[in-house]
This record gives sequence, C-alpha cells and structure tokens, in this order.
Amino acid sequence: MSDTIFPLVPMHDMVIVEKEKVETTSAGGIVLTGAAIEDTNDRGIVRAVGPGRILDNGEKVEPTVKIGDRILWAANTGNPIKLDEKHDNFFVMSEQSVIGVLVGGGQ
Repeated sequence: MSDTIFPLVPMHDMVIVEKEKVETTSAGGIVLTGAAIEDTNDRGIVRAVGPGRILDNGEKVEPTVKIGDRILWAANTGNPIKLDEKHDNFFVMSEQSVIGVLVGGGQ
C-alpha cells in the first residue's frame, strides 16, 4: 500500500516508478548517445504501490515490491506519466512488468 505523500495513489497492482537519470558521459569522459543510453534505461525507484490485485476467487494478492525498491522492468512496458513540473520522470505499470529488485550495487 502506498504510504508516501506521492500525489497519486495507484490502484490494484499498479506501481509508480521514478525512472533513473541516465548517465550521458562514461567514466572515461565519452559522451553517450542513442542506443548506449537506451539499453540501461528500464530501471528506477518505486515511489508508490497499489494495495494489490484481486484474483477471480476474491483473494487479494499483496504487492511484492515496496516504496524505495530499485527495480528493473521489462522493455516497452509501463506508461509515462507527468503529474506536474516536479513529477515528470515517472512511469506507471503493473507489478507483473517488474523483472526484479536490484540489490547491492545493481549497476
């Protein structure tokens, strides 16, 4: 369940993720463009989580991810949302689109 002051509370198994800022310069100082940036772009920080999905039999499935988790999600999933100038780098997606939670460095 969303326990943050994020301005949008997701429904069911929806997750709101703040997309990570992508480094545009390599450690060696090379400016990265195009595909080099796109390949690392499907990761971010969970900012809000819905209460969970309801199965056909009425059973509620609690969400697995939680606010603050750093996740990786499937390419071409999620919908970009812009709530205002402060909240303009966010995606909303089903928790089922999440590939996993990054642990440790998770580069």
